[in-house]
Amino acid sequence: MSEPRASAGTPIISQSVEGSELDKTILACEFLMKRQSLMRELAEALERASCAVADSNFIGLVQQTSRQQEIVQSIRQLDASARQVISLASTQNSESEEAGQRFRQLLTDLNQAQALATTRNRLHGALLRRSRRTTDIFARLLANAAHGDGTYSAACSQCRS
Repeated sequence: MSEPRASAGTPIISQSVEGSELDKTILACEFLMKRQSLMRELAEALERASCAVADSNFIGLVQQTSRQQEIVQSIRQLDASARQVISLASTQNSESEEAGQRFRQLLTDLNQAQALATTRNRLHGALLRRSRRTTDIFARLLANAAHGDGTYSAACSQCRS
């Protein structure tokens, strides 16, 4: 089975699971750092996608959506590889207190990065829903104007009075 890759040709983690508790803790820390990095990249891609929507930049939106898909795929691959190592490292007493503290700090940092990505995802989703509603309103307005049912001209005459 091949190692998960963050981008073309770059292994996400380069070590095996075998070794002492300290090695497992260090490896778990590497997994957490990589996941944290990916979550921050995802949050940035969501932010850029929201800017693209606000700027009506369709190409930018498509590019950022594609980037988000790549990042999520990398996260899934990393999670599949990391699950066992992280659970072992979190349940065992580390041979090094420093490694244990680093592991706990990384968990805290990862939770913050995940919270940021979740918040930006919710904001981006809300922006897309609002944009969709606005687009639907304009589409109905244009359809009514094209059919000549007078809805648009009646609305305009009410505004002028």
